[in-house]
Amino acid sequence: MLKIENLNKSYGDKVVLKTVSLEMKEHDIVCLMGKSGMGKTTLLRCLNQLETRDSGTITLNDLVLDSSTTRNKEFQKQVGMVFQNYNLFPHLSVLENCINAPIYHKLMTRQEAIKKAEQLLEEMELLEEKNSHPLNLSGGQRQRVAIVRACMLDPKILCFDEPTSALDSESTDKVVEMIKKLSEKEIGILIVTHDEPFVSKLGAKVIYLEQMNH
Repeated sequence: MLKIENLNKSYGDKVVLKTVSLEMKEHDIVCLMGKSGMGKTTLLRCLNQLETRDSGTITLNDLVLDSSTTRNKEFQKQVGMVFQNYNLFPHLSVLENCINAPIYHKLMTRQEAIKKAEQLLEEMELLEEKNSHPLNLSGGQRQRVAIVRACMLDPKILCFDEPTSALDSESTDKVVEMIKKLSEKEIGILIVTHDEPFVSKLGAKVIYLEQMNH
C-alpha cells in the first residue's frame, strides 16, 4: 500500500533523514518512535508534501509521488494529516472546518460535504458541537474534529503527529478507540509519538527511527 524507499532530507548541513525505508499495508497501525530530532515529524511532512524530500521514492498503491516541488494533488488527497496542535481555523465552526477542504478543491458540493461531515461528526460523538468554535472545545474534542476533517477526503493513509501530547488519560483512551475503528476502514495509520502506554494500548507495530536513520 505505502512504500517509502531510501528517503533523504537535509536542512543545509544537517542531515535529518538518511536512507529511510518503510512499508505498510491497509489496516496497519504503525508508530514511529525515537528521540526528538530524529526526523519523525519531517518524515510525515515529506509524505504530506509539506516538505520536499532531497531524494527517495514514495509510492501509495500505484501512485508515485513526484520528487519535484510541484504538489501532486491526487497523492495529496490520499494522505490525511492530524497535526499536533490540530491546526483548526479558530474563526470557523466545527462544521465549516470540516467541509472547507472538499469544497475548496471542488470535490463535493456544499450539501454533499455537509452530509458527509455530519455523518463523521456523529461517529465521533461531536454532532451536537457542529456549530461550536474550536476555542470552546476541549483538547480531546478538537482532536476528534481534526480527525473528521482529515477523513473528509477518504484518505488511504492517515498521519498523526503526537496525538496524545495534550490529552488526559480519558481522552487518550478515546483516541485509541477511534484509531482502531479508523484502521478497520481500510486506512493505514502512521503515528509519530513518544507515548509508550498509548502505543501498547493500540497494539501497534513500532518502528524506532534511529535504527533506520543511519
